[in-house]
Amino acid sequence: MVMFEHDNACGVEIFKYGISRAFFDEGDIAVIKTEGDMSRDAINTWASLLILTMQEWDTSRPLLALHDLSHPNQGITPYTRQRAVDLMNYRPDGLKIYSALLLPNTFMSRILEMFIRTPRLQSANHHLKVFNCIDEALVWLRQHKA
Repeated sequence: MVMFEHDNACGVEIFKYGISRAFFDEGDIAVIKTEGDMSRDAINTWASLLILTMQEWDTSRPLLALHDLSHPNQGITPYTRQRAVDLMNYRPDGLKIYSALLLPNTFMSRILEMFIRTPRLQSANHHLKVFNCIDEALVWLRQHKA
């Protein structure tokens, strides 16, 4: 399934390096998709888009984010891990975040599942969970609507 052909995507924005953002459920769920470019410039673009999304979000409601990292070229590098941890420094005070990582059912998804269990990425205001199915990820996110 092509992510943004899902039944309720709207307002797809396209950025460099194959990164895009759309919103589902009338703007309740932010969807960030990558195309597997693992260059530092691509990772920085992805991180900047996530920071922008957090800063633009109304902190009176939780940010429900679906990160589509399912492209076959997607990987994890030390720089990716560093930027992912660094992102939490930009979370506005009071913003609660639920992040669903959409990954193919591979060895990489199991490694990421172990990585995201760290206290730096899981807290009372940030909940992160790995999924191999978009529909399951959306069900989980929708349970946390304000």
